This record gives sequence, structure tokens and C-alpha cells, in this order.
Amino acid sequence: MCQFASGIMNPKTLEVKVYDITSHSATYKHFRLKDLPKPNSWREFHYLPDNTIECRVNELDDLTKEQANSYIKSKWPTFLDFWKEFKGKCIISDALRLNELASAKGFDLSGCNIGGYLCLDGLTSAKGLDLTGCNIGGGLSLNGLTSAKGLDLSGCNIGGDLYLNGLTSAKGLDLSGCNIGWGLCLDGLTAAKDLDLTGCNIGGYLWLDGLTSAKGLDLSGCDIGRSLSLNGKWHNPKEFGANS
Repeated sequence: MCQFASGIMNPKTLEVKVYDITSHSATYKHFRLKDLPKPNSWREFHYLPDNTIECRVNELDDLTKEQANSYIKSKWPTFLDFWKEFKGKCIISDALRLNELASAKGFDLSGCNIGGYLCLDGLTSAKGLDLTGCNIGGGLSLNGLTSAKGLDLSGCNIGGDLYLNGLTSAKGLDLSGCNIGWGLCLDGLTAAKDLDLTGCNIGGYLWLDGLTSAKGLDLSGCDIGRSLSLNGKWHNPKEFGANS
């Protein structure tokens, strides 16, 4: 898997192309271009969420690596600037590992179709995070969140697991209208207080292994396809009012 985000540039013309922002190889193929061992052929580059730029130019090219990096930086001063430019113009065929992203401010994923998983474990707050209408082929990991405040997953389709193990309280957690293909992991919760999963569709399992007691647990209005794990023991979700 390529480093995110990926693109290609021509060291002579300074033209930049992005087709698949997770794969420079797919971008080469789409535009029928190649990285050839001759001066000023098309070269790959990567713009990372920590604002690091890596242009992989050849020693035969007109630009040095530092000059190529500086050019990309002058066009798009930050990773978010680059993302805003190409988000609606490219595809995302693979997974997005964005653990370096410490803040979601300005990072809009609404309406995106992500072929693989999405990892945002570096976020401690959901402030500014917009995943409405986002389709994620794999899982979504938000284990760094310590509060559900501001988290909106309505209309979000997650093909794999949703990981929210960093939450110690369910206060403010609203998963209504969220479709989870496999499992919901909330192992950080120690009490069922404020947990409301009304309108949430879980295709596989619900993990609540941090709960020492099922007191107050009400899963009515939630669809759970398989089982519920409480403190390491499996239960039928229907025992707690879920549709199964």
C-alpha cells in the first residue's frame, strides 16, 4: 500500500496528476504514464498527514528532491490544502491510515467512498470530523476518542468493525442511521449508563467487555446480527431488547 496521499509529477513541466489518492501506481496506469530511467520522466510523490512531502525524483531530472518538495509545498502549503484540492477529483481505492492526524478540523470525508479501512486513532476529539454519507469498505478505527461529543456517523456505512474502545462513557454517543457491517467495539465502557444504540444496524457482534454489570443495558431499537459479548461472555442480544 502506498503512503497517503499519493500522486505523480513531471519535474520539467511541474504538472501534477492524481487519479487514485491511495495509489500512485493506479494513477500511472489511468493516465497511461510511466516512471522511466531517463531525464524528467513522471515521478511519484507523497503528501503525508503530518505535512511531510516526499518527492521521489531521479538524479537525472531537472529538479532536486528538495526543489520538487518546495514546489509541491508552494502549491499546497498543508496536507489539508492538498486534500481539499483533490478530494472530489480522485478515487480512494485502498485503506487510509491517518494516525498522524491529531485534529479533524478542516478534514472533510463526507460522501467519500473508501475502498479499505479508515484509521483515525490519533484523534482525541471528534470536533470537526464529518463522516456523513461516507462509505468505508473495511473498518473504522477511532480508538483515540475519549469523548463521543461531536461524533456524527449518521448515514455512514462501515463494511467492517467500528472501534471506539477509548470511550469510557457513552454520553453523547449517537449512532442512529449508522450501518456497521461486522462489529461495534465499545470495550472501554465500564457502565451502560447513557448507552443508546437506537437506529444503529450491526451486522455481526457488539463488544461491551468492559462492563462489569449489565445493569441498565437497553438495546431496544438496535439491530444486531449475531451476538453480544459482555465481560467476556456471549449473550443473545434479544435478552436486552435488541432486534436479532
